[in-house]
Amino acid sequence: MKSLLFIVVLSLLAVGYARDQEAELAIRGGKKACPEGWVENGNQCYFILPETKEAFVRGLYLCNQLGVTLPIIKSAEENAFLLSLMERKGDPRLGMIAPNGDNVFEWLDGTAVADTFSAWNTGEPNNSGGIEKCAQLHVSESGKGKWNDAPCSNSRFIVCQMEKK
Repeated sequence: MKSLLFIVVLSLLAVGYARDQEAELAIRGGKKACPEGWVENGNQCYFILPETKEAFVRGLYLCNQLGVTLPIIKSAEENAFLLSLMERKGDPRLGMIAPNGDNVFEWLDGTAVADTFSAWNTGEPNNSGGIEKCAQLHVSESGKGKWNDAPCSNSRFIVCQMEKK
């Protein structure tokens, strides 16, 4: 568990450094925009890694390589957008983790999930088996649009998110 937390902390530091690089990707004609191939929603840009299902740490690494992060959902509108974006694909991984394994989830930006918008499915998070420290968005009919805690090792679709620059 300590090694997973260490990887998350290092990844967050990398994201902070990489944010300076984001401006180069997104500036078009002096106005805020998303890079080519990314999908815009409000002040956010989203990129679905093609045909990629990965565990949490690998997904976080792949997004960090682009200087961005996994989705941090702080409103019902953002949640609905991500649901519509992934509806024909499958469940995407979310940018949150329960670092202590106690059902207290934090977004990768350090914000407590309990202090922001929440869309947990009924009975979630439940840390079933004591190994559910990551989360996903359900896109199937059962629990559609709701969050589920799941093992970080489960493979899920990877969506990267960045703020428009």
